[in-house]
Formats: sequence, structure tokens, C-alpha cells
Amino acid sequence: FGLLNSLHLSKYISDVYDDLSDGVALLQAIDFVEPGRVDWKRVNKPKKDKPLIRFKRGENCKYAVQLGKDLGFSLVGVGGNDILDGNKKLILALLWQLMRHHVLVMLRELGGGKAVSEKQIRAWANDTAEGAGSSIHIHSFKDAKLKDSRFLLHLVAAIDPRVVQWEIVKDCTDDNDLKLNARYAVSVARKVGASIFLTWEDIVEANPKMVLTILASLMLCQHRKSGASSDEKK
Repeated sequence: FGLLNSLHLSKYISDVYDDLSDGVALLQAIDFVEPGRVDWKRVNKPKKDKPLIRFKRGENCKYAVQLGKDLGFSLVGVGGNDILDGNKKLILALLWQLMRHHVLVMLRELGGGKAVSEKQIRAWANDTAEGAGSSIHIHSFKDAKLKDSRFLLHLVAAIDPRVVQWEIVKDCTDDNDLKLNARYAVSVARKVGASIFLTWEDIVEANPKMVLTILASLMLCQHRKSGASSDEKK
């Protein structure tokens, strides 16, 4: 799940259901999205080479669900045991709401406390990509021109031109080229600090909800970089 692995957790999440079962990684994700929200004194932490017993894992999972409810997530009927036992539907429901909350937090930061609109994000993306040398102009977050990833790569290059190696970007004559470009776009976006919620398939399919998340995250990366540059000049 791209969201979790973009949040610099203590372990890489390869199996979202099994790797969340002790609640620790999920609590780390919540604390990343809402810093200071987790009271770590309440959290049971595994010792080296010694996993937590079921009861301790259950306490962590129950706490994670409670924090989700405190954040306003719709978790009716969801309990700590659902995470502990790997209930796929309910875990994905929790993660989706965590991702959505993180996007809203990003948008509020971009807007100085007031969320920026999708129209503003699209306008920023078009202007920024053009400034980085792109001739592509998107009209929506499901625009077919997004599928070869070049538009996204221009946005990454606008933030840090050294990150994108254009010589390895494919011309996209087949589906495999689309896949390779999309994977590369995800990789370099992560390198410039973007929180990655989507998969390469979301780019190739121009999934509008997921495309919005990467554009908003890249916009925030540039916003923070500009702010840091301004501070250095003072």
C-alpha cells in the first residue's frame, strides 16, 4: 500500500494485512499524518526478535481504531480485532480514510488553512509542467495525456531537475513502456519528498482520485521547497 511506505515507517509494508496486525505501523502512520496524536506511552512495542503476544497486539489495534474515530473516520462496526485478524475490507476502509485525511491536511497547508480547489491544483500543475519544458496541458485528472507519465515527470523535474534522468524515459510504444514510465514516476516523486498513495496502475489508467493525490503532494513539495528557499535568503 503506497500510502504506508511513503510515510517512513519503522518497517517496509509488503503485506498490508499481516504487517499491520500488531498495530504499531498503523499507529506510526496516524502519528505521521497527525503529529502528536499518538500517546506512545500507551503503545505496546515489540522487542527485537520477540513479537508481541496477541493480547498486546490487540490493545494496539484497538487504540488505532479509537484514534481513527477521534479523527472523524467512519468506522462503525470496526474493532481492534478486525485489524488484528486481517479483515481486508475493514482495514482498507480505515487506510482509505487515513489517506483521504492526509490529502485534506496537505490541501489545507497549501491554502494556508483553507483547502485549495481541484481547479487550483490543475492550474498549478499545467503552469509548473510548462515551466519545466512540457508541452502537455491536462484538462482533468483523468486526461489520457497523463498515462505516459511524462507530465508527472516534468512536475518532478520542476522541483528537482537532477532527479529525472530523461534518457531512460520511454516513448511509450506499448503497454510495457507505460508501466516502466509510471513506475519511474512514482520512484522519483518519492525521492523529492512526495507522499505516494497511488500505484503505477493508477497512473496508466489515469485514475482521477489517485492522480489528484500525487499532484497535490507534488504541489506541496514545491510549496515547502519555495518556503525553505525564502527562509534561507532572509
